[in-house]
Amino acid sequence: MAIEVTEERTGDVLVLLPSERLDSSSARAFESILMGHVSNGQRRIVVDFSRLHFIASSGLRVLLLAARALKVESGMLALCAMETNVENVFRVSGLHRIIVVETSRDAAIELVAQPLAGQSRRL
Repeated sequence: MAIEVTEERTGDVLVLLPSERLDSSSARAFESILMGHVSNGQRRIVVDFSRLHFIASSGLRVLLLAARALKVESGMLALCAMETNVENVFRVSGLHRIIVVETSRDAAIELVAQPLAGQSRRL
């Protein structure tokens, strides 16, 4: 099953907004979208969860893969705007200690938009 993902840009930051559920039936499609951007050179990514109502371990796995891949490339992934039940899954899994979680999209974009380690910021 596919997942609806809206894509927006704020400067160099790509914002992805997945909708409804990120579970075993939609994780592969989301992984393809997210990792496709990483493979194509996107280094600043925010995933806005304001439209997501459920996340399963398969969705967490995709986010962990992306965070690790971006770290290797001196990039950054931040998550934001989680509903309480989604945030609880992150806290129970411990992923909130590995991937940055901000309460607002603006805060996540501001954090991710900072110059990347070892690189100068291009205007």
